[in-house]
Amino acid sequence: MDSKYKSDNKFDQSNSVEINPPETLEFEVVPNQKKIYARVKISNNTPQDVMFRIKTTAPDYYVISYDKEQPITTLSSQDIHILLICDQSRIQHRLKDKFLIQVVEKQKYDAAANDDSRWSSFLKKQKLNVSLIRKDLNSSQQSQKIQQQPSDIKQQSVGQIVQSRFLQGSNAQLNQGLINQNNQESKIIQTDEDRNMKIKLDSLKQKYHEQAKLIEQYKFDINELQNEIDRKSFIYDLEKKKEQNDQPEENISTALRDKTGIPLWELFIAATIALILGALLNRQ
Repeated sequence: MDSKYKSDNKFDQSNSVEINPPETLEFEVVPNQKKIYARVKISNNTPQDVMFRIKTTAPDYYVISYDKEQPITTLSSQDIHILLICDQSRIQHRLKDKFLIQVVEKQKYDAAANDDSRWSSFLKKQKLNVSLIRKDLNSSQQSQKIQQQPSDIKQQSVGQIVQSRFLQGSNAQLNQGLINQNNQESKIIQTDEDRNMKIKLDSLKQKYHEQAKLIEQYKFDINELQNEIDRKSFIYDLEKKKEQNDQPEENISTALRDKTGIPLWELFIAATIALILGALLNRQ
């Protein structure tokens, strides 16, 4: 595959397009740092715009941030940041990953009929390996101080040795101060989080009390409605019983009228007259 890259890479030697870093992507690993980045810079020194794309053998572990439809204009450059997504305990496995950067002329890119033909004729393509640079802030500072010291310690004066030790002590105090400051900041952040949680909890309690009041009001309204229903039901039962008590008298009067053809009040008058006449006849 390398020979194919060299045969298609016609303008590699002219440096018309520069890709930095040229061979290896360096991911800087700092302890307890969640985001690990590497940077690629593509410079276009040609008199025309170019399009590019970046491919990797492990796409699940990298986020490459760039606009795929945005060209690099003539005599300009573009920085691309590559984010490595991996637990630091397994980061050594990423050393086997590879990257491929392909650059084509924008005119050929726009004139192509499909995606395969767009990337068939390369202006430049370059393979990159992956390397990890572990960086410790304290160790890097100490290494820089050691490099600044003369190689022959015997030539140092007693005052210089004392001064270097004083500087080391001051740096230790400075580091301790930074640690204390970080601890204080973390405590402040924790306090702010606790305060926010307390505010949210108070808000939830207030909503709970308001809902409890509404529920009590609903219960009271339901009881009032139930009492009204019971009262109307009681009145209805009384009226129903009264109608049932009045119904037999009407049935009797109706039955007598149906049998005799004479209304009940006329029969009552006739009976009264008969009783009076009978009493008079008995006296005589």
